[in-house]
Amino acid sequence: MNCQIFSTGLSSGDFGGSDTSVMLGGTGSIFETCHPAFNGLTKRSHPCQVMADILTLEEAKGPIKGRMVAWSGDASNVLASWIHAAQRFDFSFHVATPTGLDLQPGLFDWARRSGARLELIRDPHKAVKGADAVVSDC
Repeated sequence: MNCQIFSTGLSSGDFGGSDTSVMLGGTGSIFETCHPAFNGLTKRSHPCQVMADILTLEEAKGPIKGRMVAWSGDASNVLASWIHAAQRFDFSFHVATPTGLDLQPGLFDWARRSGARLELIRDPHKAVKGADAVVSDC
């Protein structure tokens, strides 16, 4: 497929469980020779939503580095991407999820091993105290 005449990039959004890496330019992809591709969202992550949130926060309050952001709500693909962002952009992140609606196994441990400043706090009132921003997903 010669997609160069149709686009300058490709975004994927998939909740069906297909192999996004192959679809987005991995070995065997129909887009192998196309422009850059990125994950718009999957069941496990939603990086575009979080990048838009971070840009909005930075527009209102300045750089996110060194700030504290709090999450209140159940675990979701958006929460997973916020955890990835905390590790990448160096801000503290407090997570308040109800018991039984927890994070993907291993995600919190990976982020902490990678240097992220995360706290799991069950009480949402304590989690959001002093936060520069409070985020959730509905």
